[in-house]
Amino acid sequence: MKIFNREFFIGVGAGIVVTLFVLLLFVSYYMFSWWSLKRNILSWEKTSIPGKTLESKLEVPSFPSTTLADYDWTVQSLDGQDFKMTEAKGKVVFLNFWATWCPPCVAEMPSIQRLHEKLKDDGIAFVCISNEEASKINQFVREKKFTFPIY
Repeated sequence: MKIFNREFFIGVGAGIVVTLFVLLLFVSYYMFSWWSLKRNILSWEKTSIPGKTLESKLEVPSFPSTTLADYDWTVQSLDGQDFKMTEAKGKVVFLNFWATWCPPCVAEMPSIQRLHEKLKDDGIAFVCISNEEASKINQFVREKKFTFPIY
């Protein structure tokens, strides 16, 4: 006597089909109920007195328009020279915030160095900014032999 005969697989297959059909009906019913409830709540929000009151009190946020002057930062290089972002007008600015204690930052530095060597004469301004002490940054730059601008 075979346990796994043809009738067994036909029975299992039919059972799976019936189960999937019942599951589909169950999910469809609850999805329809959820959408109906959501539609009713949304219509209630717009037509009810509390909904209208709330809508009248809510303001759509407005964002101020930005100009180039908003991005006119001044940063100081490791040798003490000031660099204004407006000096990079007309160039693509590669802006990077980094720290010596940040492993992903340190890991990306060699690729930034290669990018700087390749594109420094193509109208790209490299601005790599760190807020650590200059002595710590200078030591890091000397050890790694980076030549791109660091502020």
